[in-house]
Amino acid sequence: MKMKLQIGLTDAQVDSQTDPTAVQVRQAWIHGAILYLLIVEQQCRPLQTETKDHVQFIAKMVGSPACQVSLRSIMWPFFMAGVLAGQEDEIIFTEAVSKLGPLKAFGSAKEALSLLERAWLARDETPRHDWRLSDCFGGEDRYGLLI
Repeated sequence: MKMKLQIGLTDAQVDSQTDPTAVQVRQAWIHGAILYLLIVEQQCRPLQTETKDHVQFIAKMVGSPACQVSLRSIMWPFFMAGVLAGQEDEIIFTEAVSKLGPLKAFGSAKEALSLLERAWLARDETPRHDWRLSDCFGGEDRYGLLI
């Protein structure tokens, strides 16, 4: 599966006939899927060395003023990267949602940021091997749906 996703990333980079925005969306989803696969394989929070490139791709994309991708179209990969982002990158994810202005009240952006902020607070309190992705999606009878 990981190999197929890597091939998909390579194919997306060389596909010059497709709209550049569509290519970025496809790449973001592939990076998000790789992050998810790492979590599922390891059954814990992956090491930052394993996730850094994938998190950085999505962070750079949403943090770039030239980014033409709608945050709504990549909310799940955005969340996956945000959950695994280092403390130094949290501001990128926070600013991406705040740039939506009043639109953040609609859709899942506000909910995603709320869940990310909870996950970031719990990051240092939870040992790596006790960490579960499902805990980042809610808890205490509250769960987020990022579509």
